[in-house]
Amino acid sequence: MGKKKLKVSKSANAIATQKSPSVGYRFPDELSQLPIKSPILTYNKKPFDYVPYPEVTFENKLILIPNFINKDLCSKLINSLQGQNEKSSSSENKCNDEFIQVFHQKGTKDYAERFNGRFEIFDETVADELWKYLRGILFTNEYIIEGLNFRLAKGLNPHLRYYRYTKGHYFGKHYDDSVKITTFRNGNNKINGETKWTLLIYLSGGDQLLGGDTVFYSSMSRHVMEKVHPLPGLALLHKHGDDCLLHEAELVKNGVKWVLRSDVYF
Repeated sequence: MGKKKLKVSKSANAIATQKSPSVGYRFPDELSQLPIKSPILTYNKKPFDYVPYPEVTFENKLILIPNFINKDLCSKLINSLQGQNEKSSSSENKCNDEFIQVFHQKGTKDYAERFNGRFEIFDETVADELWKYLRGILFTNEYIIEGLNFRLAKGLNPHLRYYRYTKGHYFGKHYDDSVKITTFRNGNNKINGETKWTLLIYLSGGDQLLGGDTVFYSSMSRHVMEKVHPLPGLALLHKHGDDCLLHEAELVKNGVKWVLRSDVYF
């Protein structure tokens, strides 16, 4: 059954090799210092530590990783955009709009309606380090490695995006497109690939957020859906391109939803 391709936006389909105007922004160092060894290898050293574990769900097109990063790092990522110190509120302070720009796109027959803040940055180093950490977690699940072919995954798209949804913000029903990318690992190792999975890392949410769920609709019936309510540190991966499920970001009724987004390329 064919599906109408409601796309994200023209600007969102830019090739990842095009660097974004992000002078003055720097990711917190902690994002590049996440443990890169598989949790399986370190588990026995601290048996009472929580080990993030990936769960495959909803038509095998969603992967959820609770507590992918801790709340402290979530706060530091948010504060890095707000220009606030670490003691500031993690989500309610006014954002530095030098970085975040409000994006309002009216819905058309080709593009989904969208109203939210966003900021994009091209950072191969952070993407590479984050991929090493993510890969170690994903590879604790044999089905993800073989059944979902993540053994063929090459890395994360260095075109990294922050999304901020405040009260009244939303993202209408749409499909995420695959994007062909070229990266240069370690400065000179050229790698070509195509994105196949969206990665969303929620930085805020929980009881402080009313609305703002990410909703996926079944490929079999539009009446069947899966709702994911944002939680600080929760990572969500979902298939995109030809295998993408129709999905949307529900209207935020109260609170602020922050998301860090990339893509897994193969």
